[in-house]
Amino acid sequence: QVCQDRHVKDIMGFQHDWNKDVIAQFYATVYFGHDPKNENKRTIHWMTEGQHYSCSFPSFCRYLGIDA
Repeated sequence: QVCQDRHVKDIMGFQHDWNKDVIAQFYATVYFGHDPKNENKRTIHWMTEGQHYSCSFPSFCRYLGIDA
């Protein structure tokens, strides 16, 4: 219910046949925030193999084929 209330239910339930180590790294490091230059722009941040990644939440959903 919390995920649904925060509008992240689809992304949290997303499943794909990817490398399990990469998925574990993603879930261990992911956090949702805002762009420091634009507080109205929601962003997602994560690390994979020590590299920091981020993108806007709507872009991330589009990349995965999830309706934002």
